[in-house]
Amino acid sequence: MWLSLPWVLLATIAVLLTSIFLPSDGPQGGGAALVITGALVAAVFPLQGHARRLLHLASQHWTAARVPLLRMVVTTVALLVGRVLGLSPTLLPFGALVVADVASHPTPS
Repeated sequence: MWLSLPWVLLATIAVLLTSIFLPSDGPQGGGAALVITGALVAAVFPLQGHARRLLHLASQHWTAARVPLLRMVVTTVALLVGRVLGLSPTLLPFGALVVADVASHPTPS
């Protein structure tokens, strides 16, 4: 895991640097929400992938297979709830993925 940490940091910084290219005439705070939630996804998703690989190495294949299924379900629910609550469209895509990645992160058994 420690070997991938520089790559996770690099991806997170790269996403944060995309804020330079956001148009200034967009919705107030919309671009910032998109960049921040994108950076969170870039930081959290590799950790989940690492944990899933460890589950496969520990021969817990069905547990590892449930992780992406749970991620899909939580992402769908988060998108629907966010839409019903009227959250900003720039917050929803990556925000739902962050919630799903954290919720579906496998825990050791």
